[in-house]
Amino acid sequence: MTGGPVSPRREAWELLGGAYDVRVLEPSPPAVTEPPWYADDPLAGPYGVRLVTPVCGLGRSLGELAGERTGLAAFCADRWLGA
Repeated sequence: MTGGPVSPRREAWELLGGAYDVRVLEPSPPAVTEPPWYADDPLAGPYGVRLVTPVCGLGRSLGELAGERTGLAAFCADRWLGA
């Protein structure tokens, strides 16, 4: 580890070999700052891309893939992205 900033999204993307557009839940300021919304959907993605997310229903879940890929389960558990 270099001690620099950590990007769970980038780490997951690299671990999956770039096969999916990765979504993770991580703290960030909202993209929409006009009332009454003050938020965006950090899991949404463009239609037609292969998504992998920490929740079910928006593409493949990280939990599903963890059962298929060695090392992904520990990565997800360490970052609270799946079981």
